[in-house]
Amino acid sequence: MRTSSSGIRSALWMLFGAVALLLVLIYANLANLFLTRGASRLREQTIRQALGASRRHIFEERLVESAAMGAMAAALGLLLTLWGLQAIKTFGANRLPRLYELTLNPRALLVLTTLGIAAAFLFGAVPGWLRTRTSLATQTRTVAGARAETRLRAWLVTAEIALSLVLLVGGALLLESFRQVLHADPGFDTHNLLTASVGLQWNQYPNAQRQYRQFERFLDAVRSLPGVEAASMANAVPLTGEAEVHNLRAGATAQPSAATFPAEYRMVDPDYLRTMRIPLIRGRWFQDTDGETAAIVSQTLAQRLFPDRDPIGLQFREGDNPPLTVVGVIGEVPNATLETLPTLQYYRPAAAEVWSGMSFLIRTRVDPENVVAAVRRAINDVDPEQPLAHIRTMQEILSGTTLPRRFETWLLASFAAIALFLSVLGVFGVLSLSVARRSREFGIRMALGATRPGILRLVMGEATRLIAAGVVAGVALTLLSRPLLKDLLFGVTAGDPKVYAVTIAVLVGAGMLACWMPARKAAHGDPATVLREE
Repeated sequence: MRTSSSGIRSALWMLFGAVALLLVLIYANLANLFLTRGASRLREQTIRQALGASRRHIFEERLVESAAMGAMAAALGLLLTLWGLQAIKTFGANRLPRLYELTLNPRALLVLTTLGIAAAFLFGAVPGWLRTRTSLATQTRTVAGARAETRLRAWLVTAEIALSLVLLVGGALLLESFRQVLHADPGFDTHNLLTASVGLQWNQYPNAQRQYRQFERFLDAVRSLPGVEAASMANAVPLTGEAEVHNLRAGATAQPSAATFPAEYRMVDPDYLRTMRIPLIRGRWFQDTDGETAAIVSQTLAQRLFPDRDPIGLQFREGDNPPLTVVGVIGEVPNATLETLPTLQYYRPAAAEVWSGMSFLIRTRVDPENVVAAVRRAINDVDPEQPLAHIRTMQEILSGTTLPRRFETWLLASFAAIALFLSVLGVFGVLSLSVARRSREFGIRMALGATRPGILRLVMGEATRLIAAGVVAGVALTLLSRPLLKDLLFGVTAGDPKVYAVTIAVLVGAGMLACWMPARKAAHGDPATVLREE
């Protein structure tokens, strides 16, 4: 069961972890791209040094380029941040308290902008400076490929794939949880059900009997409307979190030492079961002839009060009030959300005790929104001064209960999509550079008799090993992060093999697709042209 505070705390920790993983992934991809870019310009740098360019001049040029790229990236990031901030406030307004106060902190903006420019400098200018410190002969020998840099890029891509898999699995688990929530059984039929609140003036209806008769007049007017199948009243609407809890004891006599069970109290009229379509498990529903001592209990409450006994005809007490006799047992109905276990519930006739403010539940044969105006007119015909409040369809209420789950899923799925894009981009960049550097090798192989399918298999095999290493590392990291997701899941475990299999298939498929273009380019190269250029 997820409480409000623990759910928010878990969501915030999930958000923090996802942001941290995405930040590391971005830096790994940034380092990879700058290393690839620097390696592709190594020949240019060597020629410029041979023609007399100083190390300081080359370093200053790289520094300006990196700073300019960092500044443009920071500006673009600011625009995306403003858009993302508004999107989070829109989608998460009902999830996190006081989210409407969320603003862009100037100090945080300054720190992140500085961090972005510093990262561009670190990954862009510093490697160029280190290359200028090596001799021209050494640089010339390393044009065909520096093994150390190649290994570094391979490690970075492996890390990107691993971190992407963590985010992808987390997003997939939340998506599956959201699907499970949408298919969870609410205990009643939520379709074509309209709800509204009615509050009577105490000075006009000073006692419960007059209030009940007035509510019945309202309901009779609503029941006679075309398109209305049934209508009922209750002191609270399911899935809204509204509840009054009483402590119950089994037995007809008050025994202070007996175990007590807190249960939600519901006062309803005889049409409530037909209107809500809650399954009747045992006994019967209320009748107009039932007195104040008749009660109906949920199946779980019946098992708690009377374990291993038939509850029909047995009695229980609420505090020091007269004992109540069980006449029926019905199914469970969640009170707050579909993700929480249904609480213990018991029902009493509204004729025995009614409040001045009750909720109407109206079952329709057509779209509930089409009868709202007619319901208003029917209430107004009975009492022109009586307003209706909180008019909502049950589908709207149900959608509101899934807002937290929808917000978490949307947020982590967005991060996972970005992570997948960055990892695919990293694989594509590394393999493209590898193909470009090994063009002479591929030309010689083809000149010596290697076939194009053989070259294609060679390049794809290298990519497969890279992706496989990242997947293995990602699975290990994901298994270690399972406790962080445990409190956010519903109807699925953090180690669900189907989710892992689908996620790995998506990541591997995207990675192999990114590798196909460089591999195809290597396989369709003209050996004579490649060797002549070399």
